[in-house]
Amino acid sequence: MLNATTIPELRCWAVAGAANNQLASPEGGQLLADAGILYAPDFVVNAGGLINVAAELESGGYDAGRAAAQVAGIEGVMAAIIAEADAAGTTPLEAAKARAQLRLAAA
Repeated sequence: MLNATTIPELRCWAVAGAANNQLASPEGGQLLADAGILYAPDFVVNAGGLINVAAELESGGYDAGRAAAQVAGIEGVMAAIIAEADAAGTTPLEAAKARAQLRLAAA
């Protein structure tokens, strides 16, 4: 778990691990930003698995190429989240949460 004790010990420029819930609390996103460490939220980084499972459940059969193309789109989503965070003066975690809330509201 990344927290106020462990974050200052990090010697990296980014955290983009595949583990769920890497941050002990939402404040960890700001602590990482303050330390100059880019945080790629786990629910964005891990989206590929969910995208692939959804593709497996689609009627008409599984299309590996289409699933791979959708997974490849995560890179653009993450780039947009970083740009949105920079423009808003917030963290990638907050930008990703805001983006998720908009998608949920539209559903």
